[in-house]
Amino acid sequence: CVLPKQKHIVGNLCTHDHHRRTLMKAGVLEPLMSLARSGKVELEIRRFSMLAIANLAACFGNHDEFVSHDTVPMLVSFSNSSDPEIRNYAAFAVAELSRNSDMMEIITDEGG
Repeated sequence: CVLPKQKHIVGNLCTHDHHRRTLMKAGVLEPLMSLARSGKVELEIRRFSMLAIANLAACFGNHDEFVSHDTVPMLVSFSNSSDPEIRNYAAFAVAELSRNSDMMEIITDEGG
């Protein structure tokens, strides 16, 4: 159960470089992806999950884990979401990943 005032905590932690690596090493990406994809959680939780994922993507050192978790297809798909916040966070994550030349082919292959 996520308490109303705690929804934003992980997203905010992911704004700090040190926390981005620590959280990624702790395995936060998979649960965040599950929350973002879930139709069983409220929209606000899905939004904060996508915000956290987008912030994690801003760390170049995390990009390999985005590949190993096959995150790019989900991000490209969500960049066409009907919800403007989810769409913006997904587009931001794709843009951050695309700064890495190794990610360009993966993103292009997924239609991003």
